Amino acid sequence: MTTKEAAAELRGRLKDVGFNARAVSVRVRHLGMDSAITVTVRRPDVRLVAVREIADGFERIHCDDATGEVLLGGNLYVNVAYAEEAIRPFRTGVELQLEADCAVPGVVADIDGFKVWRCTAESDYLWADRPEWDHPIKCWGVAYLAKQLTYYALGGCLPR
Repeated sequence: MTTKEAAAELRGRLKDVGFNARAVSVRVRHLGMDSAITVTVRRPDVRLVAVREIADGFERIHCDDATGEVLLGGNLYVNVAYAEEAIRPFRTGVELQLEADCAVPGVVADIDGFKVWRCTAESDYLWADRPEWDHPIKCWGVAYLAKQLTYYALGGCLPR
């Protein structure tokens, strides 16, 4: 199956479950000897996890049997992400809340079910945790953490 055929089949499967072209776009790119399908979620009410479950089945990455290294050529990568316009309003609200609630080091803020804190005043690193996570995540800066929290809150997963 060629990359274009895979993208067409992916579009069809997404349409079958109710995601039309206005909700989710599928584009093909060629990266030297490899190819990539980029799936962009255009609406914030579409769960990223649901789209990833369908799209991940199209990814083909060839690895060396002995070392496990990714082999060059013939790979098909699939990337799924929100369009910036779709998440900007929510992300901006999260950024403002993070700046207000995490200004004081050592204070743990509760932001939409996330425990968020800054260790020291000099540090731009912020930490976030949820009960269902194995370990907290460390993010550099408010904007990056806001993106992580937005993806998780809207899409049910962290961005890759």
